[in-house]
Amino acid sequence: TLTTNLLREPDPSADVLLCLSQLPSLDDEALDGLVALIQSQTEVDRRIILVGGVGDLPLLQRTAERGCIHAGALDLRDAEGRPATSLLPTLGRAAAAFSEVDIPLGAWLPWKIRPEDVLIIAASGGAFAIGEVNDEVDLFAMNLRRKLLETGARALNELGRSHLRTTDAATANLTGLRLAGYERPMPHWLRGGS
Repeated sequence: TLTTNLLREPDPSADVLLCLSQLPSLDDEALDGLVALIQSQTEVDRRIILVGGVGDLPLLQRTAERGCIHAGALDLRDAEGRPATSLLPTLGRAAAAFSEVDIPLGAWLPWKIRPEDVLIIAASGGAFAIGEVNDEVDLFAMNLRRKLLETGARALNELGRSHLRTTDAATANLTGLRLAGYERPMPHWLRGGS
């Protein structure tokens, strides 16, 4: 039930997060129509960020290719039972496809965001993170800057997959990342597969 204290005046400059998990199943034309309707109902041209889970990636990519959205986000809350680390390669491939049409792709994290999470998303190819932070924004930004400098990079866009390391063999096997202290991909005989 909505009460007057839960309602607030909308911010005319705020971006629009359009979350596919909160909508009925839409085909491409219906989604394009919804985006056009939202844009026509605002006085200011708001940026529309389309958010979808792993199963929605094809729809997100097709919508980005048509230029109907300003950004996309992979919702890690809807990971279809997969561990978040296993989605890093998926995020990287999707971000590369989005960058071909100059549309940024980020990730919506289901936990409180730490500076390390932003670095991991950036190194995986993502452009931004959506979620809650524990700290004040200034303190979070300072910690993010410190962690970034520890990697040897001066900007987030300088990070790449080569900056990613994992501390356990299971995650290395799952993601293809390098194991910390073992500065090359794991040999096949260590992966535990046949």
